[in-house]
Amino acid sequence: MYSNMNWEKLKLNKYKPVFIAFEGIDGSGKSTISSMLAKKMSIEGHETILTREPCGTNLKYSIKDLIKKVRIPIAQFMLFEAERLIHINEIIEPSLKKGINVITDRFFDSSLVYQGISQNVPIKKLQEVHNIICQNINPNITFYCYADNSIIYQRISSRRKVDLFENEIKLKMKKYKDAYDEIYKNKKNVVKIDTGKTASQTLTDQIFEYLQETFYSKNKGEI
Repeated sequence: MYSNMNWEKLKLNKYKPVFIAFEGIDGSGKSTISSMLAKKMSIEGHETILTREPCGTNLKYSIKDLIKKVRIPIAQFMLFEAERLIHINEIIEPSLKKGINVITDRFFDSSLVYQGISQNVPIKKLQEVHNIICQNINPNITFYCYADNSIIYQRISSRRKVDLFENEIKLKMKKYKDAYDEIYKNKKNVVKIDTGKTASQTLTDQIFEYLQETFYSKNKGEI
């Protein structure tokens, strides 16, 4: 079992903006907390932009409809990666160069889960492609949001009617959660957060305090 806030060591230049990603399956709370964190950071004087994948919030075009029609996992990945490159070039890198922090709701790790492990595509190959196409652009830190399946299912069912597909949804939840656990087993700079045990505002405050300490503390390390 993961601890509620399993902080990892993070080495950042305190004078540089930070690229932050939130990951997790649908209903994990990542969108809620990433949005709350972006607002808090901006209010507290750390200029921050919130974006997302697929279809970064400020992109003027989308290949989402095309992706839905493609059934070949590696082809899906290549479409996502093409959009990711646009996302990096038009939103992420320009913002960071201006000194603006970037928070993204999903990034490359989602491809490792949804087009990689869960569809039996070797993640090593996906990583190689990402390194080439996107020049190995990756977040400084990733917050992995998760909760008990019962809590996630409750959140999903509150958004739409899912009674007829309850078993199918729960099987997919386990499949994707297992995939996230696999890629984060030994990955550095990943903070695992149980969103089912602590209020979203409290988690947001804790994350902000951690980032504050990382930005400005002379003695960086584990909390």
